[in-house]
Amino acid sequence: MGIVKQFSLFTLKSNLFWLLFGVALILRLVLVWVLPFGQTVKYGLEGLNDEPSHYNYVKYLAENRQFPVQTESSKSPGAFEHNVFEYYQAPLYYIVNALFVPLTGLKGTLYAGRMISWFFGILTLLILGNILYLICPDKKIVASGVLLCAFFPAHIYFCSFVSNDSISWFAGIWLLYLIMSFDKLPEKKIGIYFSCISLVLAFAMMTKSSSFIYYPVVAYSFFYYFRKKGEIKLLWWAMASIAFSLILVSPWYWRNLRLYGSFFAIDIGFGPPGSYLRSLDEIAHFVAETARLFWFPMQHVPKDGILVNALNVMGPMLIFLYVGLAIVDVSIRAWKRKLDIKEQILWLILILAVIAYIRLNISWANPEGRYLFTALASVIAIISASPVRLFSKRNVICHWGPAIVAGLYGYLYFLVI
Repeated sequence: MGIVKQFSLFTLKSNLFWLLFGVALILRLVLVWVLPFGQTVKYGLEGLNDEPSHYNYVKYLAENRQFPVQTESSKSPGAFEHNVFEYYQAPLYYIVNALFVPLTGLKGTLYAGRMISWFFGILTLLILGNILYLICPDKKIVASGVLLCAFFPAHIYFCSFVSNDSISWFAGIWLLYLIMSFDKLPEKKIGIYFSCISLVLAFAMMTKSSSFIYYPVVAYSFFYYFRKKGEIKLLWWAMASIAFSLILVSPWYWRNLRLYGSFFAIDIGFGPPGSYLRSLDEIAHFVAETARLFWFPMQHVPKDGILVNALNVMGPMLIFLYVGLAIVDVSIRAWKRKLDIKEQILWLILILAVIAYIRLNISWANPEGRYLFTALASVIAIISASPVRLFSKRNVICHWGPAIVAGLYGYLYFLVI
């Protein structure tokens, strides 16, 4: 990340920004300690139903000093009593957590693991500011986008648990920042740069298998740079970095193939595949559930009621509004030939994330909005940057309005709990 010298979030001089950013950090830190363990409710907050399974992964590593073998899926009878259905996950996050067991004990490791998630969530916010600045060098957009992510309920929630989501999102953000910074790279550091690309790709894949969609993004970006500069060595460097990262992660994914019959082991993780999204009712439910969990990730929400029904309708409408504005914005920029490689990368990663998400739900029907956070930078850019560029940059409402609405909307669900 330090190979190229770019904008830093710490150059923002707004006292209001740093006050709100500090509030967000404190809120996240408080949730690390007060969120209940497992799917129980305390203080009006619901715990994560699969956190015990993530925790048991850490516990198994610490006690046995070897990787566990998964024998039942999340759909197996008694799965949420046995809590052993996350063992197929890539191991890096769990290994790091297990290293704390001798220092904290197993009970303390629960909070150590949550603090690791909190820490990588904060790092993600810092690098996100750089990405937003690369696509739109307006510090107000950077500030609004970072604060949006800092207060976004789903990002806060999953950065407060023993779960590999936070570190996975960090890996993706870090990789995107490196790719998007290529045009600022000093020639003499190209070897170090591609080595970092390779290592970060491997880092991402060893945190979560959904990071596989970053490979075509890396390939596309460096093919673009090759076409632009006409230097064949860029292709060789890019192919070498991709190949080396695959070599680094191959032992783990070969293990999956040998044990579970597939590289990504989704069958053992999510259970036997089925056929879904075949009717309008199933598609409507998929869209509604995705939107609800995208805005508010806790599940202890009443199914009926005037206010909750209104919120459930508004959620998809807001998503379609933001995506619509972004599509208009990108279409205009493409028409004017102003759509540079940085924005192309963000749109490509978003499209791949959506395709992967739909593909998952066609076979396993598991709609959770957080799965789209593989393209977290794209999601935040759509909400914070596209409306500002589409309308007047001088308008304060355009700078802050869309981000404020998106940042606060999910919290309205607390009114019905």
